Amino acid sequence: MTTLATSADIAPAQLAREALTAFAAPDLLPEERPAAIERAVRAAAGASVDLAAAYGALHGLAAVLDGLRDAADLQAAIAHRADGARETGALLLDLHGGAAPPWPVLRIDMDAAGAGMRGAPRLLLRPQKPFGTIRVDALTTLCNVPPAIWGHAVGEDAVMELEFAAWRARATADGQDAAIDKEALTRRIAWLCRVSIETVRLLGT
Repeated sequence: MTTLATSADIAPAQLAREALTAFAAPDLLPEERPAAIERAVRAAAGASVDLAAAYGALHGLAAVLDGLRDAADLQAAIAHRADGARETGALLLDLHGGAAPPWPVLRIDMDAAGAGMRGAPRLLLRPQKPFGTIRVDALTTLCNVPPAIWGHAVGEDAVMELEFAAWRARATADGQDAAIDKEALTRRIAWLCRVSIETVRLLGT
């Protein structure tokens, strides 16, 4: 019989990461994001914490998560930053829990027959940052990707890279490359581009 892990069993850096990325969980409906954020923040920061202050403080800790030793260390770090982070945290909650308009990414597709390709091309999701593009696969490229999005990071990982990892895992879940819904992927990346660029702006990074 397995027992469910409690917050005390989970590394503080993991708890903080989950709170900082809860809004981007791929299985969430837009209207479910605020509650998901609140659950994750309270798991990391404590049930009675001021939500906006804690969310802002967690974003201030995003680059130093691996230096946190235990849950008490995490909560002390949040409390130390909370007063000065409340306003920013409230703005971030509105952004991450709301319906941000998509960034105008441009999708360019090659013709599969003209490229001599059969079957589903392998999902790459390879950013070409100097050119503002993301290579989806051998046939599809997304353009007009703002460079500032890569500054929206949790620890050493850009939030967009975490998104890519989730899509790659989904595409190979059955052990072989599978076709993905490129329309859904493009909408998701366009939305996350908007959220990331606005997050970077709010944090002044």
